[in-house]
Amino acid sequence: MWWKREFLVSRGVAILLAIFLLCPATVEARSGCCSWHGGVCGCGCCDGTSLSATCAPYYSWCYAPAPVVKSVATPIYKYEWVSQSGTISADGLAHEYAGLAAGQTLNLSLSMINRSGTTIKGKTALGAVPAGKQVQVGAWGIGTQNPQDGTPSFLDSSSFVLNNNRFVYYDGADVPNGGTITFNWTAKLSTTVTNGVYNLYVLPVSEYSAWTRQVKNGYTLPSCNSDIFWRLTVR
Repeated sequence: MWWKREFLVSRGVAILLAIFLLCPATVEARSGCCSWHGGVCGCGCCDGTSLSATCAPYYSWCYAPAPVVKSVATPIYKYEWVSQSGTISADGLAHEYAGLAAGQTLNLSLSMINRSGTTIKGKTALGAVPAGKQVQVGAWGIGTQNPQDGTPSFLDSSSFVLNNNRFVYYDGADVPNGGTITFNWTAKLSTTVTNGVYNLYVLPVSEYSAWTRQVKNGYTLPSCNSDIFWRLTVR
């Protein structure tokens, strides 16, 4: 039966030889990675060398694609001027209230088109004022400009509804994108204002969100600088 033993031995050797021939790359790749560079440390060789093309597939977790982070565009609150109260000045450069007296009250009005791409809601429709806030987040109001959030010295403090720099907040029906929004309010001249010419600059603001930017002839102006103002002449 010696021939059976030899056959079995030969068969076993053949199987081992086949396994060796089919799988050498796998054995070599794992044991030989970074063998001349101090071994593997993390996702590279210990001396700072990158893994070779042969070794890299065995460390695939090192090359997993970075998670996709969806960026959220910051909304831009925009308007297009339509009209405002006052008489056009003789030089055609301003809406004017002339012949005013110290302590006089003015009725002001400003209309514009909502170009923000979203609906403007009235202050009440925005719900309760959040803790730590003075007004609803996103409420549209009219604030002072030049300087921004400044207090015009020629106006009485009764002209403001908040912080001596907010005149009024919109509290009407929803205004869709492309719809017209109108603000009406009163401002009172200081009783101590002297004769002279005063410019009252304002700008719409989405409270706790951003100052608005103006759209003119289909183009969004690059800054929040305002050209909405009234020229007040005290005599």
